[in-house]
Amino acid sequence: LSMCIAEEIHVAIEHIDLKDKSGEEQDAVIADIRHAEVATAFDLRFGPLLRAKLALLDTERAILFVSFHHLVVDGWTLDLLLKELAEFYSAFIEKRDVNLPRAFQFSQYAEWIGDAYTTPEAAEADEYWLGEFEQKAPTLELPLDKHRPSVRSYSAARVEQPIEGDAAQRIFDAATKQKSTFFIYAFAAYVAFIHRLTGLEDIVIAVPAAGHLDVGENQLSGHCVNTLPNRVQVDGKMTLDDLQKAVRNKVYAGYGHTPFTYSLLMGRVPMDRDMSRPPLASLIMTVDQESHELPFSGLESCYRLSPRAYEMFELQVSLVSERKDY
Repeated sequence: LSMCIAEEIHVAIEHIDLKDKSGEEQDAVIADIRHAEVATAFDLRFGPLLRAKLALLDTERAILFVSFHHLVVDGWTLDLLLKELAEFYSAFIEKRDVNLPRAFQFSQYAEWIGDAYTTPEAAEADEYWLGEFEQKAPTLELPLDKHRPSVRSYSAARVEQPIEGDAAQRIFDAATKQKSTFFIYAFAAYVAFIHRLTGLEDIVIAVPAAGHLDVGENQLSGHCVNTLPNRVQVDGKMTLDDLQKAVRNKVYAGYGHTPFTYSLLMGRVPMDRDMSRPPLASLIMTVDQESHELPFSGLESCYRLSPRAYEMFELQVSLVSERKDY
């Protein structure tokens, strides 16, 4: 396979005028747009792998809907592109030149990846992950309301559950006391929940790792995520503090053993091939940022992530916060 980079792309922005509609009517149209955007496929042959709609609510407020295919945008890249969009807008409003740092080319990243897989660190990472899955991981059987289909549909939905201020602060305090992080404590709670739900004592939960950090380059756009399938041992006698220590060691060890390719691992370790469930890891935990204000000159702004209509994993827990210290 080869990647062909277009010299330029043209993205038509559809304008939707909602100024004459009531608030309830606007909310209904916005909900319909969000649903249609996540349910509409991209043309992978001809592209482009992004599209945009601008809904005008009144003379002062608007919503920009932007959809990307995950092949070209990951969470890190989304944050980068939104900041660059804000800089282009601000430069236009302020009648000045755009001020952006040098972009790191994806071709450079591809070359770096090719070289990285020939290093001693890559061999060590390979040995670590093969050792983690030398014995076949047990099959995760989540309690289901319906019969499991013979072939997955990948259909998905999202349920949002806010963690109120006092509870969130107690988790931060407990994590800090254990010299840990909010993410590690939440990961431990996820493991404990799955253990209670299924009785499993050997649980695999994937976490994404930004390839941008591996190459040491912040200004890199593209899908550069490695999926790390962390395998945690747990029993009912462990306290949450003990579990979070085990989780912390496992997660940090996983992050310490990259570069790593999830797809190559699947072809080299013992596991059952089942069209009704994901291979190797059925669970994932992620961290997302949203709602924080973007630096658009003269504008108040924030962004929201729309729930996806399809997912690769059976159960995903995503931590979403405006705080950046977890």
